[in-house]
Amino acid sequence: MWGRKWILDGTPIERLAATRRPYVDRPAWTGRLDFPPEEIRAAVEHARRDREPLMLHVVGDAAVAAALSALEASGGPDVWRPLRPRFEHGDGLAPDLVARAAALGVGVVQNPSHFTHPEVMFARLGYENMATFQPMKSLLAAGVPLAIGSDGPPSPFLNILFAVTQRTRAGRPGRSLRRRRRARSPPACSRTSPSSPRTCSRSRRGGCRRRPACSP
Repeated sequence: MWGRKWILDGTPIERLAATRRPYVDRPAWTGRLDFPPEEIRAAVEHARRDREPLMLHVVGDAAVAAALSALEASGGPDVWRPLRPRFEHGDGLAPDLVARAAALGVGVVQNPSHFTHPEVMFARLGYENMATFQPMKSLLAAGVPLAIGSDGPPSPFLNILFAVTQRTRAGRPGRSLRRRRRARSPPACSRTSPSSPRTCSRSRRGGCRRRPACSP
């Protein structure tokens, strides 16, 4: 395995995810990017030139937009679809950004263990913003390759549980707010590498059989 992971922003928990709208519990604050746009562009250009697997840690929608702009400015779909760039988390891949990601061949590695803090997330982002935050099912519907990573609990089955039982503010399984964003059960439990992601899914007998992962 090789390649570089560029961490473009933080998370909403510490209010460092770069967002296009202010945090609900800290008005006028929108987090921050860890690199200015020109440095993000330089990192993307480096990966393109060396054909190096590119992984971008993006959480807030402003970070997602900055990453997409850099990819578009450094060759666009013709260059990047074969190279399969990856967004780690991609929580802020909002509806108005999804088509751009799909066109570029961006894959998303989501971490369902991050779905287990609904009280904090609602406090930071508010009900309206959370309606489209941490997408899964909608990405698959748009043709965006989606995988599940742990980033916490090592059990793939525990992460599948989190993926299909995202919670509402009240702590109950989501309905109108989350239903269009949840992955259908049984989803894939992904085991990925930058060059050749694979998934396994449970068979009727409870075993694990390999099948191809989503790919551009």
